[in-house]
Amino acid sequence: MSLLNPWTEIPIEDYEKHMSDPGVYQLQTLSAILKSKLYKFKPSSLAVLGVGSGNGLEHVDHLVTHEVYGIDINESYLRACENRYQKILPGLHLYRCDIQTDAIPIPKVQMIACNLIFEYVHAGTVVDKICKKVTAEGVISVVIQNNNGISSISKTGIKSLNSLGSIFREVFIDDLISEFDRVGFQETEQDEIELPNGKSFTIADFKNIVF
Repeated sequence: MSLLNPWTEIPIEDYEKHMSDPGVYQLQTLSAILKSKLYKFKPSSLAVLGVGSGNGLEHVDHLVTHEVYGIDINESYLRACENRYQKILPGLHLYRCDIQTDAIPIPKVQMIACNLIFEYVHAGTVVDKICKKVTAEGVISVVIQNNNGISSISKTGIKSLNSLGSIFREVFIDDLISEFDRVGFQETEQDEIELPNGKSFTIADFKNIVF
């Protein structure tokens, strides 16, 4: 991906309005998923790929999760995240990074959240990179979108997101499991959540089985 990636052109206001639309309800669902993973794993360090403006970071307890690394390709999203969370998360570190072409500039962490990331990247390339960024006892939590025969980009009247249709690729969980298995990471849990518009999320956790 390059600087011409559509994600660099979509205003954060458009993204949040689209994702929180009652017919989409993805922003709220992703926040709830991150909350549940933080409660379950209680990581001392967390990396969020595609952090955007920080959706879900309101659930981080900085007394438990001391370091939070947010990565995004859109600089303006990172500034919005900084404005919202820097004061309440003293261990917040934000980096502009194209995870497909750039080195991921973070130390190893106990949990990596990859929510709706694999639809826009080459899965094998990114799996290789992120599996090197999680501690031996850590977890990689993934959320992918299942279109279930519905258009990739939901119709909300917000035109700027239509450009994402040019790079969106539906990801199948069995293919992703194979990619993680290739580098010694095993799926430990899987769940599915249905969304209002007929789409659904598959949630899967992966852990290193080859220390």
